[in-house]
Amino acid sequence: MDTQQCNSIGGKRNISMAEKQEQYDSDFRRKEIEPLELSGRTATMVEKNVETGQGANLRGADLAGADLLDAILAGANLAGANLAEANLARANLAGANLRGVSLRKANLQGVNFQKANLHGADLGKAILEGANLRGADLQEADLEGADLEGTDLEGADLEGANLQGVNFGGANLGKANLGGADLRGAIFLKTGIRKVKSFYMAKLDTKILSEIKTKWPEKLATIRSDTKKGWVIDDTLLEEIKKPDWQGWPEDNCSW
Repeated sequence: MDTQQCNSIGGKRNISMAEKQEQYDSDFRRKEIEPLELSGRTATMVEKNVETGQGANLRGADLAGADLLDAILAGANLAGANLAEANLARANLAGANLRGVSLRKANLQGVNFQKANLHGADLGKAILEGANLRGADLQEADLEGADLEGTDLEGADLEGANLQGVNFGGANLGKANLGGADLRGAIFLKTGIRKVKSFYMAKLDTKILSEIKTKWPEKLATIRSDTKKGWVIDDTLLEEIKKPDWQGWPEDNCSW
């Protein structure tokens, strides 16, 4: 019996990469197609309710403007991908590698980014209303002008992030690290900033800085300790901050 005949009866035929790509582009939801290797390629994924993207390798893929509403991409590798202006509302990207990804002006409402790696990602002017960013790595990320109203940033690491003009209204910032972040022009309406882990070396508007210095000065002196493998309050720095003439960090950020 020849191979073609065997396949028609029920044998399993090897699917070429070209065939996989064609099927992937036309219907990303086919369960018999395993997550594809699309590193550095352009993929057309505009289907809703994506079911097969979990753990997929989409490194460097060009998905700008794609409709990925309700996509399931938990644990996927999207490092360096272009998702600018994409619709990812309610998508599941928990634990995904999004390092260096572009999500500028993307619709990220209700997205699950829990413990995702967004280190150095561009989320400028993105809509993140109600998103779950618990434990996410947002170090050095650019979120200038982003809407984070009602987001859950519990335990998120935003060290060195650009957060200028960000709307944090009603957001959960419990145990979040905002050390070294640029928070000038940020809105903290109905946000419990007293629960933030650290504002060490953060750039803050004068009014916000004054409030933190008066009510929770320890937040400005909480630093990460490599030797103690955790967070500690620098007592020497704290005493300096409490002085009436302390007005914030020097511009060169080198004194401490």
